[in-house]
Amino acid sequence: MFDLTKPSFAGRQRIATWLGLILLVAALYAGSAALGHLVGVIPSGVAAIWPSAGIALAAFLLWGPRIWPGIWLGSFLVSFWSMSPVPGVVPILPVPIIGLASASGATLQAWLGATWLRPALGMPPTLTGVSAVLRLLVLGGLVSCLVNATLSTTVLALGHFIPWSLFGATWLTWWLGDAAGVHLITPLVLALAHWQWRCLQVTPQQMMKCLVFLLALVATTSVLFGSWSPVARAHYPISYVLTPFFVIAALRHGLCGATLTPFVVSLFAIRGTAAGYGPFVGDGSLNETLLILDGFLIAAVLPTLTLAAAIQTEAQKTAALRASRELLSTVTEGISDVILLKDRQGCYLLINAAGAQYLGRPVSEILGKDDAALFPAEIARTLMANDSKIMDSGKGQTVEEVTETRGERRIYLSTKNPLRNDQGAVIGLVGVCIDITQTKQLEVQSQQLEALRQADMMKNQFVSVLSHELRTPLTIILGYGNVLTEGLLGPLAAKQQQAITKIVGSAHALLGLVNDLLDMGKIVAGRFSVSAQVFPFPDLLQEVMTSLGVLTERKAQHLIVEAPGPVPEVMADRRRVGQVLTNLITNALKFSPPNATIRVQVSSDRHWLRCEVSDSGIGIASHQLTGLFQPFHQADGSLTRSAGGTGLGLAICREIVSAHGGAIGVQSELGRGSTFWFTIPLAHPIVDDVDELAVA
Repeated sequence: MFDLTKPSFAGRQRIATWLGLILLVAALYAGSAALGHLVGVIPSGVAAIWPSAGIALAAFLLWGPRIWPGIWLGSFLVSFWSMSPVPGVVPILPVPIIGLASASGATLQAWLGATWLRPALGMPPTLTGVSAVLRLLVLGGLVSCLVNATLSTTVLALGHFIPWSLFGATWLTWWLGDAAGVHLITPLVLALAHWQWRCLQVTPQQMMKCLVFLLALVATTSVLFGSWSPVARAHYPISYVLTPFFVIAALRHGLCGATLTPFVVSLFAIRGTAAGYGPFVGDGSLNETLLILDGFLIAAVLPTLTLAAAIQTEAQKTAALRASRELLSTVTEGISDVILLKDRQGCYLLINAAGAQYLGRPVSEILGKDDAALFPAEIARTLMANDSKIMDSGKGQTVEEVTETRGERRIYLSTKNPLRNDQGAVIGLVGVCIDITQTKQLEVQSQQLEALRQADMMKNQFVSVLSHELRTPLTIILGYGNVLTEGLLGPLAAKQQQAITKIVGSAHALLGLVNDLLDMGKIVAGRFSVSAQVFPFPDLLQEVMTSLGVLTERKAQHLIVEAPGPVPEVMADRRRVGQVLTNLITNALKFSPPNATIRVQVSSDRHWLRCEVSDSGIGIASHQLTGLFQPFHQADGSLTRSAGGTGLGLAICREIVSAHGGAIGVQSELGRGSTFWFTIPLAHPIVDDVDELAVA
């Protein structure tokens, strides 16, 4: 079981860290307070320089409200051992009560200052910008310090630790002492706690310059506030000798130097002034002298940090602008489209690498020139007219622009918008131009292809209509031809019988051509289909061979069927498969010499019937085999052309076989004959005995 009442190791570690941080802040607060008391205090124990106020505000800014016990504890301890009543006054409140009030005032003061400053300084706090610095020095150093000075001085007076006659002097000392502590310590702590450690990452040359500056600063402050110096008791204006150091620190060393320089000056100035030396020592008391020193330090820190912040802000803006320009350059140079910027007169202010590459000139030769200097006169007038229209109307526009350089004509889709200044006046234009030359060419080609497709469709429609129209008169010719041939209208003479036979033969040939055209029209239109049924393939083969008997007799050719065994039934369109057989056997007879033998070989595997038609004719060259099954394709050669044909038969055969899921092909060698083959599905797949046993 877990004991939930005990904190985990991580929880105990966080508590230990927090307690350590509380003790550290309390020690820092008490230690810096001891230094303030060494400088000088008024009779009530109030120090004229109070660095602990700067420590408290910095701690709240860095670690948040959780650090308040450290501030309260440090302040209470300091008040407990440092507070004492003015001689001759009997207090009515004990020292611990005064310590409680002082500790509460110090904690409240730091908390209020941090609350006011955190929106400006951020978390973690950084001295970025003039506004942040001014808020720190004014709100944190002057305004918030009114809290503890007012509360603690009032408690001291109410408790009879000071007479009411000393209330004003005590309050002023407390306020200026806290304000000086905040001005000197808080910016320095924030700088050292965060990014200002980068000040140490300098080159040896920069380090030498910093060392020379520091030595000169130490030497000057030693002369001003040293006991041995001849000007140790000079008049007040001599302190302005330090002004160049503050200015140089802000200009050359940024916020790093602006926070360190006043701190270094304060070390020597406070020590020397407390000892009675320096330009601020006069006829007044030590407390009055230290108050004057407080005013000097506050007056020195305020402009120094403000100037440094302003310089830093401008440097950041410059760096950001440089980075923005570099980013813009990187982006524009990496884009393949043309990006341009023109002034009111149409001269190029900016163009990227893609634009310069198209123009065939370096960027330096393009900038400052207008389109008239870069393009032919007619094209330049059109481009400049488009630009003027955009700048005059103040409205963006996207247009197609034709350009020409080095004899190359390109088409760009240009999107251009007016370029305005801060007052809204049009001072030029910015444009992005996309090369659409290839796209326009593709559009033209697409239009041409569409026109060709429409023309082809019209051609197919014309052929289909023509074929249908031809079938009617052909049917009538064949009908009457058969009537005459059979002698139904009376006997014919031998020559008449011969003429009618030729007429009927030619009509049959023409009808075959019309049927091929109709079939190809259906194929092109996507309306071609087959109607499969089960039938015995040998019966169909016998019908086709019988119908082609007349052709075999003409050239005394022989048609032989070979099969290794019984031929199974097939699942196919009987009429269409008969059309394939007729076409292949007819071609074999047509291109074979007299007395040749044409072999029809039939075989089958598990799922397909394969039929091969082999001849010993003229053959086909290898380079002509590829397009053999394409529409209107015929192998070249005198014998081929003399045999006639439209070149549609094999293309139709391919479509018929493909519609059955089968394949068709050819093996041929020029002068050695050809073998055409095709496959169609079996009606009942053949199963081997081995497969049957495996299934069982």
